[in-house]
Amino acid sequence: MSPSHGSCADELAAALGMRLRPVGFCYAQEAPPGALAFKGSGRCLASLIFAAARGATVAVGPASCGRPCAAFYLGFAPWIFEGIEQFLSCGPCLGREPERFIRTPDLARQWLEAMRFSAPAGCVAVFKPFGSFAAEEHPEVVIFFATPDQLSALVFLLHYDDPLAEQRVVARFASACGSMVTLPLRSLREGQPTALLEAAWAHAGESFLATPTWARLRARGYQQATADQR
Repeated sequence: MSPSHGSCADELAAALGMRLRPVGFCYAQEAPPGALAFKGSGRCLASLIFAAARGATVAVGPASCGRPCAAFYLGFAPWIFEGIEQFLSCGPCLGREPERFIRTPDLARQWLEAMRFSAPAGCVAVFKPFGSFAAEEHPEVVIFFATPDQLSALVFLLHYDDPLAEQRVVARFASACGSMVTLPLRSLREGQPTALLEAAWAHAGESFLATPTWARLRARGYQQATADQR
C-alpha cells in the first residue's frame, strides 16, 4: 500500500461528509496489540466492524468469530452448522423458526457452496480504520458506512470515467459479513476487483463533488446525522 492510500480513503470520506471512518480489512499472522475481540459468542460480527469505523482495531480468528456464520464468511470454517440450509429456507432446524430467505433447502445449499472460500492458514482477520494501515500492510477491502446521499455519490463517482460500466457496483444477496468481506474478496481473487478506491479518488476533484449542488447535499446529510445522534 502506498503512503497515500489510507489518506485518500479518509479524504474521500470527508468529501462525502461521512462521520464514520472508512474501515480496511486484511488477514494478518497475529492480532495487532490492543485489538478488540469478541468476549463470548452470539454477537454479530457487524458490531465489531462498526467499532472499527469509530476508530478501534478489531481482530478475530477461527475460534473467536462470535457466530458460526462469521467463521464461514471469513473463510475460517467450511460450513456454518448442520442444517443451515433448512434454517435459511423453510426449516425446521434445531427447534428454531426458519428465516425463509431462500425458497428451498437445495437452493440454500447451492448458494452457501458458492460463497465458500478459505482464509490464509494460521491468520486472523483484522478490521481497522483504513488510514491507520502502515505502508507495509496490504488491506484488501475498504468498507464505508454511508447515508443514502453518500451512497449515491459513491455510485456516481465510480462511474465518472465510464458511465456504461456494469460491474463497478453490485448489490448481492448476502449477510452483513458476507457482503463486506466474502463477496469483495471473491471478486478480487477472481481477478475482477470492483469499486477501486484510488481510481475513484483520482477523479474526485473535477467531479460533481466540487459543485455547489453537492455542497448543499453534503450539508444536509451532515445536519441529519448530527440530529440522529442527539
